[in-house]
Amino acid sequence: RYLEALNLDPVVREMAEGALKEEGIEALSQAALLRGNEAIEEDQCKEAVALMERYGVGERLDNRQKVYECLMRLSRYENAINEAQKYIQERDLRERLSWMENLNRALFENEQFEEVVLLSDDIYNLGILVKDRASRSVLRKKALALLNLKRDDEALEVARKLQEELPNAYENIEIYDKIIKYAKSIGSDLLINEYATMALKLQENSQVFYYSPEIEYAAIGARERLGRVEEALEVAMPLPQRLHDATKRIQAFYRLGELHYKLGRLREAREAFESCAAMEVQSPWRQMCQDHIVLTEN
Repeated sequence: RYLEALNLDPVVREMAEGALKEEGIEALSQAALLRGNEAIEEDQCKEAVALMERYGVGERLDNRQKVYECLMRLSRYENAINEAQKYIQERDLRERLSWMENLNRALFENEQFEEVVLLSDDIYNLGILVKDRASRSVLRKKALALLNLKRDDEALEVARKLQEELPNAYENIEIYDKIIKYAKSIGSDLLINEYATMALKLQENSQVFYYSPEIEYAAIGARERLGRVEEALEVAMPLPQRLHDATKRIQAFYRLGELHYKLGRLREAREAFESCAAMEVQSPWRQMCQDHIVLTEN
């Protein structure tokens, strides 16, 4: 019946002011509340948020965590912040911690980075108190917030703490990638190599190569400039097989051949250049490989 009631919305709103209209509006609100609770549980966030915004029933919906999640999914970050703030003083410390994490996430998405830095410390400390190891992942949010605030030295301190406490968490790679970009901007090959090496290890351990080949090229370039060509070659050797996009593979073969050539390994260099030149790809790398084959002739 409440779905039928909601379908009468235009009729009710066109009624003349008076007790009958007020009664109709109240009936619409009650119907919206009932359907809103259903929509939330059915994961129909778009409908649930539309009902909240049209009928003002958000405060009366039952599942507050799901209300928060729907607000986040529909980018209603201010509303999500307001929702989370109601529960960050809960008596149950674990419940409080959960809502503080919710608040931090909403603040971050709303680009309130100063607040994220401060709240992250509170979350970290409360996590220690309640022995919740997972809450240490808040260090990632803090590092990202500091990077967005251009407080790079502080971000580096947090990133190192993150590496110490959660060394095998693949999610750290997002931080490492941003630090590599920062290190490039200040011309620090040592810093590039440090974080590219950690990122490569996370990729290998997880067998997820979302950041390839950018991470590999960062490591290769830094190691070359540091005079560590053998180490650069170690990174370059598995890269062609890892890349499925032909336009990226062809460059990887070229870089591999180039490194072999720099080390005087002409046979290996020629093999890499020939693999590159044989690819049916319209790319300047193919012509460069063809040109370099001549250089490998004894």
